[in-house]
Amino acid sequence: MNDNQLVAKLLKLKNVISEDIYNAVITKTNTLGSKARVDQILIDDYHIDRDAVYTEIAKIYAIPKIVINIEDLTGSDVEEAKELINSLPKDVKEEIYEKRIIPYKIQKKKNESLIILSSIPTDNFTKTIANALKIKRYDVFYCPYDKIDKLIRHIARTEEDDYLKNLLNESESQMDFADQPGQGDDQEELIEQEINKGALVYLFEAALIDGVKTGVSDIHVIPFNHTSVDIRFRQDGRLHLWKRKESINPQAFLSVVKDRSSNVDRFKIDEAQDGFIQREI
Repeated sequence: MNDNQLVAKLLKLKNVISEDIYNAVITKTNTLGSKARVDQILIDDYHIDRDAVYTEIAKIYAIPKIVINIEDLTGSDVEEAKELINSLPKDVKEEIYEKRIIPYKIQKKKNESLIILSSIPTDNFTKTIANALKIKRYDVFYCPYDKIDKLIRHIARTEEDDYLKNLLNESESQMDFADQPGQGDDQEELIEQEINKGALVYLFEAALIDGVKTGVSDIHVIPFNHTSVDIRFRQDGRLHLWKRKESINPQAFLSVVKDRSSNVDRFKIDEAQDGFIQREI
């Protein structure tokens, strides 16, 4: 039993995954070999709660968990994180935004140590961050994705960083239906809804599965209005409505489609892209 399969077994014992999912994961890791990552398989293919998976994985590897609430941070906390991020080369900065792994603060004890918050506790990119900052000692803390994301977005509101502002602007443009009457003005709540988009993932996966089973040639995603989207199937040359999903942001749904595709950049919203998706149905 390799490390991936051992992690899967421990997650089953912790009741994070069922026996059926465990068996499926074992089969898939045997097929993929060294390319397999059990965390990605569980989150991407079986939609297991991300925080539940990584909380237990962090325990397995004795990585402490910390939950950062932006409301509880002082101005100096945010400023220190911002300065550390700004000290990184551009390519490393872009990677930390993508992975949600950030240098948080310097802990000044007997020996200076860098605190790194990681939404993926076992990702070796933490070493790249420490090396880029020329700090030998560092400690990794698992922090949930949404908490790190909120900190990054908070920094973006006061930071002249084009990449980060583009990331923020895209999410805000996806949420522009909040400006419509009756939708409310709480942008933080809307961003949280975008982050926790599990329902949109399930909708997209259902469309793929049903499309394959019914033998369609095309799947079209068409915004119906600001808060709903049409998913249409082309079959025998004719386009027909498969489902009209209400109370969702069409741009948010399109981001899910891009996230789950290969060779597609979800940050490019004004140009055509050619990507692909492979699934076993």
